[in-house]
Amino acid sequence: FPVLNGIEVSDWDPAEVDGTAVRSEFGLEPQDPLIVQVAQLVGWKRQHLMIEVLPRVLERHPDARLMLVGTQPAGLRTAGENYTETLRRQVAAAGLKRQVIFTGQRRDIREILAAADIFALPSVGEPFGLAFVEAMAMGKPVVSVRAGGTPEVVENGKAGLLGAPDDAEQLAANLVALIDEPERRRRMGEYGRQRALDYFSG
Repeated sequence: FPVLNGIEVSDWDPAEVDGTAVRSEFGLEPQDPLIVQVAQLVGWKRQHLMIEVLPRVLERHPDARLMLVGTQPAGLRTAGENYTETLRRQVAAAGLKRQVIFTGQRRDIREILAAADIFALPSVGEPFGLAFVEAMAMGKPVVSVRAGGTPEVVENGKAGLLGAPDDAEQLAANLVALIDEPERRRRMGEYGRQRALDYFSG
């Protein structure tokens, strides 16, 4: 069995961290569903897919928000195009400027995760995904895909919901399913935190 990376799980304790200030900073009410993705802004992390599926989530939960935390690596362009600019154009074209929050680089990742209801990262080339472990340690359910090392970290149906890579319909359905069911989110979050403690504690 491969040796998996770990984090200092005691640093990521939902009982010790408050996300209220983050919600206030971005104008979110306590009941607004918040989907968070923490990752570099690069194509294989699939931020564009998250933006694409958001309208389907909003049909059922019009107060939902998507928070994209991270920046594009310096000098990285895909086919000569700036991915961050592409994302911002996508958001504007879809009329989602109020619902999609670009935070840029942040130091308060624990507080952002505390504010979140769901951690979503449908990336297709994740070898391990430390961000998943951090989210799980903070007691958050994960929505992702069956690709790379993700299924080793996130147990489908227990710590979160995994769909097929680039399946927009399933991604939207998984997000809606977890927003619909706060108790299910809570159970998955508790399971994920225990899994992080048992398997990924540095």
